[in-house]
Amino acid sequence: MLIKDVIRAERISGAKDRNVVTCPPDAEIIDIAALLAKNRIGLVVIDSGDGGVAGVLSERDIISAIGKHGEGALKMTGRDLMTQNVKTCTPQDQPQVVIAAMRAGRFRHMPVVEDSKLIGIVSSTDILKFLTDHLSSEEHEQIWTRSLWV
Repeated sequence: MLIKDVIRAERISGAKDRNVVTCPPDAEIIDIAALLAKNRIGLVVIDSGDGGVAGVLSERDIISAIGKHGEGALKMTGRDLMTQNVKTCTPQDQPQVVIAAMRAGRFRHMPVVEDSKLIGIVSSTDILKFLTDHLSSEEHEQIWTRSLWV
């Protein structure tokens, strides 16, 4: 079982027919906030211009910026607030390894890249839902007793 299986699953937020929401680095925060609200998501990928990942920006990043800069934060750009040097995974990574990295880094979403191009995004919820839906009871027991999530 690999991340490619998770992002191809039909009934999760990373489903194969859904596109990853991206925006350019010069998009204003007010527009990014509207994009997040419209799509009912918590994170947008900032596009590098060549199909790669320049950064990510979460609703938490926006709230923090408003707390720090007041309403002036809404005129800032994605480039100003995005997290750079984003941890990514590949379709060939194992879900247990990805969720362990999320836990260690204290984030819930990870862009999936192949050949330096963004092909999807996976969340901790996606992984847990996939595992719950697709593992046998014996596989569930192995995961939880071997402490793969630590």
